[in-house]
Amino acid sequence: MMASEGMASFLLTVPDRLGIDEPLAALTDRLAGWRGLGRPGAFRAVQGVPEMLPRLAQRLPLAVVSSRDRRGTLAFLDQWKLAPHFLVVITALSARRMKPHPAPVVAAAKALGVAPERCLMVGDTRADILAGRRAGAQTAGVLCGFGEREDLEACGADVILENTAEVGRLLGG
Repeated sequence: MMASEGMASFLLTVPDRLGIDEPLAALTDRLAGWRGLGRPGAFRAVQGVPEMLPRLAQRLPLAVVSSRDRRGTLAFLDQWKLAPHFLVVITALSARRMKPHPAPVVAAAKALGVAPERCLMVGDTRADILAGRRAGAQTAGVLCGFGEREDLEACGADVILENTAEVGRLLGG
């Protein structure tokens, strides 16, 4: 799966280059709604994260950078009542390019009013870590998703955490 990420990311930018990304996003959003995707109860949160985020958000500005569509991303945040903790939500169509390109991370940093170098990109995939590094951010790979330690280390993660909830301890929150 990791080997196909670069090609998948490239293919997902084709509609943008053809100027049909907005109508295509509206169509896929409508189809997802008809199929019941993004409905309440459809997503799982990593253990400890819903409890950690409010403490962290009191001290630091937080953003979401996701390759998912906006509907799915917001449905997840709403299901777990996490949306209020994030000042910025960057999704598949928020930036001109998708991860592993740095554009989404740079867009999130800009929206937060913070230099990318002062950001920590937390992710469970090679694309997450590469996007963060290419943007100049610090990176934390988490092992509670798709990524494997060797792959996250190989693409240069600054630190590897067993799960996302450890970010709170890493940042003192």
